[in-house]
Amino acid sequence: MTATLDRLSALCGIEPGYHDIWGTWHPTSENTRRALLAAMHVSPDTDPARLAEEFENRDWRRLLPPVCVLGAPGHTRHVELT
Repeated sequence: MTATLDRLSALCGIEPGYHDIWGTWHPTSENTRRALLAAMHVSPDTDPARLAEEFENRDWRRLLPPVCVLGAPGHTRHVELT
């Protein structure tokens, strides 16, 4: 289970630990990794291979990336749809 949790954490961008200002390594605890995965709506029981495939295909399944549309006063655009 630890190897699976390690792989899932890595796929989700969770660092394995950090070095403090004195150079001491502090590993990320299993409870912390589980809590972070839960906050990302990823079950710790998720198959890492399936999750990796989902991550790789995520952008291809989305029609368009999110956008922010701002209007400028006096500027109107028309788009012909056929």
